[in-house]
Amino acid sequence: MAFFSWEALDRNPELDLSKNSNLKTLNCGFNRIRNLDVSHNAMLTKLVCYWNILSELRLEQNVDLTELDCSYNSLFALELHQNPRLTDLHCANNYLMSLHLEECPDLTEILQPQSSDEAGRNRKSFAAKLEMFQ
Repeated sequence: MAFFSWEALDRNPELDLSKNSNLKTLNCGFNRIRNLDVSHNAMLTKLVCYWNILSELRLEQNVDLTELDCSYNSLFALELHQNPRLTDLHCANNYLMSLHLEECPDLTEILQPQSSDEAGRNRKSFAAKLEMFQ
């Protein structure tokens, strides 16, 4: 399976992707997903999981990931040091206190937090880090 789009009809959706090891694109946005385990999906290149209630997103096993949209969740940190091929990152409207982009030299598009004074300071930091990669 190369592409999977999922819409939950239930109030507490569970998404089991453990048997979809060939999955390359996952779109599970606009659901009420609390936990998303993509550790068995090593071939994943695009992950769209915006508008959920994720508080954690672990992507260590997804080294081929190039596009990530995790906007509108409840994420406090986003560790991307194992995702060197990442080119597009949309992570706005979370509670990000930590975002590590040092190992993402191909990153060309970032939509970052915009909801607080801290976000404004982070934008300057992100822009400075992005300049280092260009």
